[in-house]
Amino acid sequence: MIPSRDTQSTPELLAKPYRLTGLCLSLVAIGLITLVIGCFLAGLVFIVRPFFPPVAPLARDILALADLKHHPLPRESLKTLGLLLSFVLYTNLSLAILLVARWRGGPAFASLLGWQSWHPIRNGGLFWRLTILTILYGFTIDLAMAHLYPPSQDWFVMPKMWKGAALIILLAVVFAPIAEELLFRGWIQTSLTAQFGPRPAIMASSLLFAFAHYEKTHLYALVVLPIGLALGVLRERNGLKASIALHACFNGAASALAFV
Repeated sequence: MIPSRDTQSTPELLAKPYRLTGLCLSLVAIGLITLVIGCFLAGLVFIVRPFFPPVAPLARDILALADLKHHPLPRESLKTLGLLLSFVLYTNLSLAILLVARWRGGPAFASLLGWQSWHPIRNGGLFWRLTILTILYGFTIDLAMAHLYPPSQDWFVMPKMWKGAALIILLAVVFAPIAEELLFRGWIQTSLTAQFGPRPAIMASSLLFAFAHYEKTHLYALVVLPIGLALGVLRERNGLKASIALHACFNGAASALAFV
């Protein structure tokens, strides 16, 4: 009996994830690729500066970053440059992950990221429940933090100018969810699940996700951990598209709350 085309092609649709050592090495490679792309873009700014004067202030600010002690930047310039670098970082990170996944998995690289068919209406029950719960959780935590801790300069404040606010919302709702989900729930969780099973993988990827949001009060990382667990469960059940959508919804709600 000759196997059908579907039976023959099914094994080719799945790529083999890295084991733990390979995962660690691949993360180093992803970091290096992200850095190389960033250096290339920075070099491009300096190359085109003589021919395109509008990028001259950007080139000056990039140089000042290397020596802030002797060439301090105004607070607004630092905010603008930080926002731009965030866009570049998330874009470069996403490209680096896709390049490494494509190199590892070939035509079946999507399986290494948990990229699968998902529809928010037909099979979105878990997605909508987790979306409501995480947004309610975010509102509750925000109220608790405002009550327990006095306002600080370290707190994020949404810009009053609509252009700046729109860019931050774009970063939070589009660029950050895609890049962070590709890294934590796509690349890391997929490899860990293949070796250790879903529960340890979800916990490990959530802890790494929380650590990536660490700041000096320690509180934000603890607040983020339950969100990471919810994203990990959704990724395991419905795939990466669903976790990206939940991440975007949560960040969108948080951005809306910043206007209040």
